Amino acid sequence: MYKLKCYELPEGSKSARGTNIINLLPMQQGEKLAAVLTVKAFEEDKNVVMITTHGKIKRTSLSAYKNVRKNGLIAIGMDEGDEIAGVRLTNGSNRLFIATKNGMAIRIDENDVRLMSRSAHGVKAITLRGTDEVVSIAREREGASLMTVTEKGYGKRTLLSEYRIQSRGGLGLHNYKVDEERGGVCGIKVVDETDDLMLISSDGVIIRLPVSQIRMMGRTAKGVRVMHVNDVNLCYFLLSVQKIILICCLIIHYITYLFLIFIYGFCIFVFIFIRPYQCFRRKRHMQCCFWQNIEHCFYVAH
Repeated sequence: MYKLKCYELPEGSKSARGTNIINLLPMQQGEKLAAVLTVKAFEEDKNVVMITTHGKIKRTSLSAYKNVRKNGLIAIGMDEGDEIAGVRLTNGSNRLFIATKNGMAIRIDENDVRLMSRSAHGVKAITLRGTDEVVSIAREREGASLMTVTEKGYGKRTLLSEYRIQSRGGLGLHNYKVDEERGGVCGIKVVDETDDLMLISSDGVIIRLPVSQIRMMGRTAKGVRVMHVNDVNLCYFLLSVQKIILICCLIIHYITYLFLIFIYGFCIFVFIFIRPYQCFRRKRHMQCCFWQNIEHCFYVAH
């Protein structure tokens, strides 16, 4: 695990190629980025939950990662061939959804996973069949639904109530009916009607659409097309954008913009009107003092 201040990230346009991550973080040979988390403070009551592709889950207090060295910290012990599939922040009482590539999903309580040290390997979250692997993890929130998207650009929304809470380590329930046409599951997100969904393909194409345009379906439904992709460039990543947060950010942005305009206008007013007037008064005062000195000198001389 590495830590980086947000202002240290270079800004760029949506079509910019970006900066190589190796220029920002001292990553070792063969390492690749698995997840990104944003935190304001390392609070004691917050937890970091990690899930691996082999179905291992680990929960650690966020404060354990407070002092991150420049060359990083060990966040989780990994078995050979295993990789991190997802990372989420929790508050100690969340319920989690874990999805696999072959369309299985399990809903568990995070308290089923005990708190562990940074270097722990974790415990079994879901039992995988054959070559199946975990692809994503999502955190439940009230009044929302589960969004599932496949590699071929198909997706659907399902009510959270259709997934019963199970014990950790179970087989899970059928979440998506995958086939050759739709491909395997690439990710899940917990969304509601006010959210927007952003989909990113493997060739860098991104689209944004309202979640309300995707109708609710059953657990075993095949879904509808949400993004056009081909056999080479598959759907790679999805994320949800909460409109309430977006609106608040826009309001703050415009307030800051108006404040800067006010400061700029005030400075112009001072330099155009106030400063010349002060200089004029100072000049007149100096002239008056000059003539007074002349009169005084004349009087003394006389």
